Amino acid sequence: MEIDNSRIDWEAEFLVIGKGLKEKLSAISSFSERQGIKSFGKTGDPQFNIDAVAEAFVLEEVKRLGRVSKICYFSEDRGLIRLHDHPEYLIIADPIDGSRPFAAGLESSNFSIAVAKLN
Repeated sequence: MEIDNSRIDWEAEFLVIGKGLKEKLSAISSFSERQGIKSFGKTGDPQFNIDAVAEAFVLEEVKRLGRVSKICYFSEDRGLIRLHDHPEYLIIADPIDGSRPFAAGLESSNFSIAVAKLN
């Protein structure tokens, strides 16, 4: 299958990912499930269970885009992931910026995502 990057509507795709992520995270209603600490990052910051859920969801969506676009992906938690040997686009995401407020039940977190053409 030939990949044609010009056919990607990045804004529309990112809106789909953002809405799906919001639904996924909103389904976690248990305060203890939101607050649970999975691990600690290199900076010592806790990585909450919700961080892992958000990272996994966004990575799966990026992999979906990787089937139709030559991309690589970078996130705070996972680092650089190459989905193609010669990517033409780099997607950078912070799947849940504001884990602490979200874990506390506040709606002051956000999903950050950007794309840059590499060639």
